[in-house]
Amino acid sequence: YDAIWLDYSLVSPLTGRQLRQLARSGSLRDVAFIFHHKLLRRVKNSWFGLQLNYCPTGEYWKDSAIDWIIKGVQNAAASGGYGALEVVEVVRFTARSPSVCIIFGNLYRDHIRQAVSTSSMDHIRLAGLDRSTSWDFPRRLHPGSSAKKYKRILSYTRFMMRIHKATNIAIHEPGFHHITPLLVEDSSNEITCLTGGDECQREMLLNRGFTKICGHLPTRINADALLLFDEIGVKFWKIDWLPLVELWFDNIEVVSENKWFVLISMINVCNDAEAHLQLESIIKLQADKQSLYTVFESKYVVRNCGLSSLVKSYVFSKDRSYGNEMKRKVEVFSVIN
Repeated sequence: YDAIWLDYSLVSPLTGRQLRQLARSGSLRDVAFIFHHKLLRRVKNSWFGLQLNYCPTGEYWKDSAIDWIIKGVQNAAASGGYGALEVVEVVRFTARSPSVCIIFGNLYRDHIRQAVSTSSMDHIRLAGLDRSTSWDFPRRLHPGSSAKKYKRILSYTRFMMRIHKATNIAIHEPGFHHITPLLVEDSSNEITCLTGGDECQREMLLNRGFTKICGHLPTRINADALLLFDEIGVKFWKIDWLPLVELWFDNIEVVSENKWFVLISMINVCNDAEAHLQLESIIKLQADKQSLYTVFESKYVVRNCGLSSLVKSYVFSKDRSYGNEMKRKVEVFSVIN
């Protein structure tokens, strides 16, 4: 075909996690099928387009939903041997939910861009209508609304790292906007950014000068502290991050009895208390396997944009004598902040 258009306007909006999955694996089956079976011809004026609805609440930065969609389509095209499939038109608007139409050009994009630019959309009246004839990424990124909650745990996270002398830190933070830059300011810290296989985040980090980036599950991870902040519930946290937690425990090297290891996680709160308890049991079981005591744990809820997230902190050590004075310092700091 010279042109293919996929209309998902009647499909429920995709969540942030679904969009990130799309970017990683090109998981829209229709898109993968089209490029795998070479249904789009490689001629001057061929083009591919689609319309999707999405939830902006799960965006890591402004328009990250569109970045993930574009990356997913381009990955599917590359897997089908199409090479560079470039964006020639992006139209955003709001109907029942935020929606986007994206047109990709196959090889000879200038011919398509010229045709698109001559079409008039002045007569269309839609809420939030915005049209772009190109799409740049990486670019200067502005944090999404959900990122504000990470500001509220900045001082707590830095305090936990300093008081437990954690300098080798592995962190996942959606967008890496707030906590990560603060930890990088301390020159004694060695930071590894965990993207969970998100290519858009990887490109963004490289553009900002980060060099230690881990995409998929590594074969080895050595860190004093593992910080896993995310926008998902217990069910998907176990799928996305539990294998990494298990690997982290397996790789812990205790060089002295009074060495501390810190695990901090943020998970969207759900009403399933049993799921949270099950997750805690799994984490503590991993510590037991390495003969580590859980010498301290705390939790509190952070609220933002009507959503609540649970921040859970654990401190592990070979020496069970964590000390009441240390506990008091952490608890007092938590209350004050």
